[in-house]
Amino acid sequence: MHKTSCFLFALLLLQPPASPAQESASSLYDMGTRQYAEGDYESALSSFKSAIRVDKSLQDAHYWLGMSLYQMSDYPAARKEFIDLGGLRSAESRVLRALGAVYLKERNRAFEALDVLHRATQISPLDAEAHYLTGLAYLTLMSRGPVAEHPYVDKARNAFNRALELSPRHFDASYRLGKLYEGESIQNRYIPNKTDSFYTMSLPFEGKALNVMSAMAAFDRQLKSNPAHVEARHALATLNSRLGNHATAIRSLEGLARAEPDNVVRLLDLGIAYWRAKEWVLAEEIFERVVPKLPENEQEIYRDFGTFVNRKSAAEYDKANESDQAVQWRDFFALRDPVPVTEVNERLIEHYGRVAYARQSFTSKGVFPWDRRGDIVVRYGLPDHVEFGSGITENMETGSTPLSMRNWGESWVYVHVPMTLYFENRQFSRRYDFPPIFAGDGINYDHPYFVARQTIERTPSLHIPRELGAPLEIHVDPVAFRDANGDAVLELAYGVSREETGITEAGMVDRALDLGAVLYGPEWDRTVVDSTWSPLFVAGNDRGTISAIAVQELRADPGAYWMAAQAHDRQYGLYGVLRDSVVVPDFSRAGVKMSGIRLAIEMAREVEDRAIDMKLPDRLAPNPTRLFYRATPLHFYFELYDLSLGEDSLARFQVQVSLHPSEESMTSRNIIWRMLSRAETIFRRARQKQVVTFMFEERSESPMTSWVSAIDTSDLTLGNYRLEVFVTDLTSGATVSQGQMFRVAK
Repeated sequence: MHKTSCFLFALLLLQPPASPAQESASSLYDMGTRQYAEGDYESALSSFKSAIRVDKSLQDAHYWLGMSLYQMSDYPAARKEFIDLGGLRSAESRVLRALGAVYLKERNRAFEALDVLHRATQISPLDAEAHYLTGLAYLTLMSRGPVAEHPYVDKARNAFNRALELSPRHFDASYRLGKLYEGESIQNRYIPNKTDSFYTMSLPFEGKALNVMSAMAAFDRQLKSNPAHVEARHALATLNSRLGNHATAIRSLEGLARAEPDNVVRLLDLGIAYWRAKEWVLAEEIFERVVPKLPENEQEIYRDFGTFVNRKSAAEYDKANESDQAVQWRDFFALRDPVPVTEVNERLIEHYGRVAYARQSFTSKGVFPWDRRGDIVVRYGLPDHVEFGSGITENMETGSTPLSMRNWGESWVYVHVPMTLYFENRQFSRRYDFPPIFAGDGINYDHPYFVARQTIERTPSLHIPRELGAPLEIHVDPVAFRDANGDAVLELAYGVSREETGITEAGMVDRALDLGAVLYGPEWDRTVVDSTWSPLFVAGNDRGTISAIAVQELRADPGAYWMAAQAHDRQYGLYGVLRDSVVVPDFSRAGVKMSGIRLAIEMAREVEDRAIDMKLPDRLAPNPTRLFYRATPLHFYFELYDLSLGEDSLARFQVQVSLHPSEESMTSRNIIWRMLSRAETIFRRARQKQVVTFMFEERSESPMTSWVSAIDTSDLTLGNYRLEVFVTDLTSGATVSQGQMFRVAK
């Protein structure tokens, strides 16, 4: 042992001393490595260049010079350094790995990157970074076509998994693996939660669905090894949002938005997350804040009127001036607010959400802002059902041989439009469109292009508030009365189909409706907003009582309004909205005044008295549908106010009732009908081809009275009618009138 130590010491003494130049090159190199480690790549570049000028044979300096150039994005210069170090012929794994990284940054050089990276992993199978870069190279080659069907998908996954085996806490490999799994589960893009389809479609448990869970696990693993990985945090949050884990997604995205308040990508994803979670107020705030921050061409797609109307309306909008366009935009969304009683317009927020979603999910090279799928999503939302697949399709173009192409396709089904469309991803371009129309095929109106065009003209757009349930047809008949204080009360009778709601029994039903009504002024200002609930009542089991009835009262000042009324059956998940106009009369003016006319039906004998309050005699119930089957008595009711009293303290008035067909086809027919009244006295009958009139003379002991009568519909021709009531105060001579529409059916 002692002899060996002396020998080594003597050998060191015999070595020639280091020259000043060598000492200078070494110190410059050391300085460069320190600067590189600190992220000061420009200074490191200068130090390595100086070291090389002193000693050109310093291979490490050449390598780190190339790495500094790479970090500074000077890829051509970096490539030259690594090629000078041997390039593909190099025996050093690090050189090959670095050259592969440069190739990945350059356009159309992914195959060259794969060549050098494969050699790097052959030379050094335990080089985790080389395996990671190999996975990136495969991902680059997979930029065209669906990931789920790409031949490199397994190779990319294996490369990232190998990198993680060698370096479990790798700074980025788990994130890339997660994105790969997410891409393999392409169909789950359309089945994220009930926001993106009309029905609640939870995550399926077959096919590629498990890859979604693998993606989430990979993102979570990345964050545990590298908590500063912002993109992994963002990817995990957006995936949670898609899958309906709203609270987790929103908490994470809010944190990302706070860290980068001007990052529009983060803000848009936060807006989409709020939209999915039905956080309408927050979603509106985000979208209205972020859209003005977008580039001008991006802003335009959020405000493109043509993306949700038909061609005629789009052309009219384009011709209008800026002020008229603003009015058209406002009116469109105001008329389609799906939940009128809320402050926000969910239809407008739905539009923003659809545009943001389409912009992210359906972009493709060469097409702005999205491919054909984006057009359909902005109009109708995501489909109710999607099928994916690939196959060989053959098409014959005139004068040529059949063309065979393998296509990845998607079949979209919309239940409530209704419509079925097919999109092709031809030649793996990721540009989905309708299948081509070849000249020799003739016009096939079942082709998706023609189906979509015809549907758009008929139903340009659609939105159903899916969180409230399936669509429910409702009828609302608003009638204005005066209360004891002289104020106007608008009584809204709601009718819902017994067949749709599954109600079979008569009388009071063990069901209730949540009701809401909004009255709008001329500028869509919300003048009256009221919400309540009402039990449901059915007047009988015969075919004439086709609806279950609920009642709502609200107070409003005199005037003309737009009205929106909504009904929600929470128990069975049904929801409907009806829009109409309504006039509230001024009951404070002088002279005789009249309420609106309430159409009604008789309650069946076996039905007990109703337990809902309404302005009708006890054995009558409103008929909000205003539909009467022939031979069913049509009862009607109204009230009179401020009749003049005579010297005998009696009010005398005359009621003239007339019936007017409202369809042209009915004008040439004689109408024979009978009035059934408590008075049982017909004062005068005037029969004409178009109008039938009856008159009654009545008296009352009070200035306020009610009047009810009925029409026998047995001899009425089927169709629409207008019932008009004209009242004369025989003491003062003042007159008042009201009208009401109804329909007679077989």
